[in-house]
Amino acid sequence: MPSSTLPRSSHRRWGVLASAALAISLAACSSGAANPTPPDASGLVSAITSSLETVKQVDAHLTLAGTFTSSPDAAAASGAGATAAQVKLDGTALEAKIDEVAGSADVTVTLPATVGGGGTSEVIVVGSDLYLKLGPVGTALGLPDDGKYHHTTTAALGGLGGLSGLPVASAEASADPSQMAQALSAMNGFFSGLAQQPTVTSTSCGGASCWDLHVVLGPADLASLAAKGAGALASAMPFGPLPTAGLDTLGSVTLDVIARQDDGRPSEIKVAIDGGSSGTASADLTFTFDTPLAITAPPAGQVVEGFPGLSLP
Repeated sequence: MPSSTLPRSSHRRWGVLASAALAISLAACSSGAANPTPPDASGLVSAITSSLETVKQVDAHLTLAGTFTSSPDAAAASGAGATAAQVKLDGTALEAKIDEVAGSADVTVTLPATVGGGGTSEVIVVGSDLYLKLGPVGTALGLPDDGKYHHTTTAALGGLGGLSGLPVASAEASADPSQMAQALSAMNGFFSGLAQQPTVTSTSCGGASCWDLHVVLGPADLASLAAKGAGALASAMPFGPLPTAGLDTLGSVTLDVIARQDDGRPSEIKVAIDGGSSGTASADLTFTFDTPLAITAPPAGQVVEGFPGLSLP
């Protein structure tokens, strides 16, 4: 009994097609799949900076992890008392959604119990209206957390700038495309002085082809930054998870900036800190750009007017 009802001519035709397909695949593998030549570090940073100029919508997520021994002053500020204390960062998360087209933003900061007692703070901006859910922010200001969104206007408060120094403002700054571009651009100024030159390698991110800019700041680099002060540190980092004081006591800081090869837009920024006897910490910041963002005012039943007991509008 024949093994197939197809005529022999069909078998031959399918065999020819299969051979052709195999040949095409092998040709593609040998010619089109070759890895492109990585740009140098400064070139990649310039490409990333340029890509951020047209960004209108950002959805950024930052997570922190690790354990370190804080200074007495930092321990007191975190509610751990006026002596050096171990602070666990695991569970710290920041989310910032910024829509320049709609004129809206939603920034959420979640702190673990080991940092200021923990909790969630949130600020929502919709047009000219600003809503602040106090959480740990209220604790830092000596106010109880009532679980409500406190309403004012961006004009009265000066936008998120009126919350300068508070975690929600720091989260917004981390995701702001213009501030991110400014900080990344400043990185080009210190590459040449590093003991270990940065590298750029090919990697993947979210199914796309990406570049990984890998920078290692060793003890000598950190001592140099510490000597130059906070300005140099702010210029050296895309966001600021590092304290200026005691920078020269750290073992190393490793920075990875991962950007898409097709358009240069950053996909992820990772920081790993080796503090030696003080502990270790890491930060992971991921981005999505120019996708629709649903940012709305909180339900009316969760909103109160003004900030009772606080000198804000």
